[in-house]
Amino acid sequence: EYMLVTPNLKLWLPMEGNANDASGNGNNGSVTGASLVGGPKVYEEGTEHYNFEEYLQSGSGTSSKESDHLSFYADNDPNGEVALGTETTIDFTDINILYIDWEHISTPSENQDRSYIGIDADRSNINRSNAESGSIEVYKLNSNTNFNRKTEILDVSGLTGEKYIGVGAQLSSSDSQFVELKVYNIYVPTGKFGRCFQFDGSDDKIEMPSINMGDQYTILSWVKPTATTTDPMLMGKESVITIWTEEGNPIAFVTGDGSSWDGSWKIADTNLSADTWQHIAVRVDQTNVDFFLNGEADGSDTRTNRTWNSSFHIGGREGQGADYLYKGLADEFMLFNKVLSQSDIKRVMCGLHPISG
Repeated sequence: EYMLVTPNLKLWLPMEGNANDASGNGNNGSVTGASLVGGPKVYEEGTEHYNFEEYLQSGSGTSSKESDHLSFYADNDPNGEVALGTETTIDFTDINILYIDWEHISTPSENQDRSYIGIDADRSNINRSNAESGSIEVYKLNSNTNFNRKTEILDVSGLTGEKYIGVGAQLSSSDSQFVELKVYNIYVPTGKFGRCFQFDGSDDKIEMPSINMGDQYTILSWVKPTATTTDPMLMGKESVITIWTEEGNPIAFVTGDGSSWDGSWKIADTNLSADTWQHIAVRVDQTNVDFFLNGEADGSDTRTNRTWNSSFHIGGREGQGADYLYKGLADEFMLFNKVLSQSDIKRVMCGLHPISG
């Protein structure tokens, strides 16, 4: 994440595995049903390494699938190589980045950049020799430095088609040397930034506590709605506040006094698309409502001035049970108790700190 916490950021849900508030305000939510998605996962921490198989081992070394990581260890043999590769291919056509969670340890005199992750359409091609020659796509772990466990992003935007992934380690110098590599997680993100939550439109939701937003605020989120004939609400509370996000229709917004709604829906200009990531923002400045789609102005309206200080649901509307539940993906849900400028909305959309926020 590139977003930095600002004084006016009241809620930030990165949706990376829970509904914890990353703004520092402690406005944590509770997830019911909604599934964390971040795949297709090559390996998921804490589960069986269901699609990694040992495919190459020469000289001295071992590779194994442990309870929480893939393990690679080679010692004493200058050319000993160990590796694990995926059993099946992954289609990289629409994949731009790959996340890898790992750590690397070796003796100080060993060439530490001889551990690698390789990608190729032919599984048998993924080995250290081809990685070193550049005849396969290769991403070295580091440049001659050990590191403790960390997550890094690999740029795979230049890859297309079905390919295998392999990870390996090889010694390069003399006896009494070793290289040890541990891989905890490799996954292709489905969310706009890393992982996200998937709502099934049936019973999934995130229950949020009461947050005092006043009558000047901005609501932002990445959404990827699934084609549906229902009336899906991205968030809301009955008779208080609701954002409606249905593919094929514009964003709609309404507020109320807690007992009844104030008149008709306030509706944006542009229809949302199905199965496409779109960034939405609803900006409220007392009686004025402005809509933004992918950072661009998308209509405005007026409303009865109401303060907002209530609990609410994400993925539906609190107080209406199974009705009007959102179906699709959602990521990076944020609340600012400030009327953000359009330039700041664009910065937040890209994961950056708002200049005036």
